[in-house]
Amino acid sequence: MTDQGRSRTDTLVLDMPLRVHPRTPTDARHAADEVLGSVASSTRQCFLLLVTELVTNAVVHGRPPFSMRMLENHERLRIEVADTAARHPVVRDPEPHEPTGRGMVLVAAMADDWGVQDVPTGPGKVVWAELRR
Repeated sequence: MTDQGRSRTDTLVLDMPLRVHPRTPTDARHAADEVLGSVASSTRQCFLLLVTELVTNAVVHGRPPFSMRMLENHERLRIEVADTAARHPVVRDPEPHEPTGRGMVLVAAMADDWGVQDVPTGPGKVVWAELRR
C-alpha cells in the first residue's frame, strides 16, 4: 500500500455517486464494465472485483455520501471510492470460520497498488486501487 495520488495523465472515464443500497456494488460493477473498454478478460475480471470490494467496503463500513471514480491511462486502470468516514480500511487476517473480513485481503492481493488518501478539506477518505493493463 502506498500513498500516491493519481497521475496527471489519467483520463476520468466514470464519476458516479453511490447510494446506500444492497445493489450498489453490483450497480457500480456494471457501470465500470460498460466504460472499461478493450482489456484482457483476466484484467477485466480482476478490476471489476476490485470495484466490487472497494464499493462494498465503503457501503458497509463507511459513511455517506459515497462516490466512485474510474480513471485510466495507457499503463493502468484506477478505481477510487470516497466516503465521509475517517476510519481507514484494514487488511485483516480472518479465521476460516468468520463469514466476513476478506474484502481488503483480496484488494491487497489483486491490486498492483492500493492506498488511502484523507480528504484535506473535511471528513472522509478516498480508497483507491490500481491495476496494470
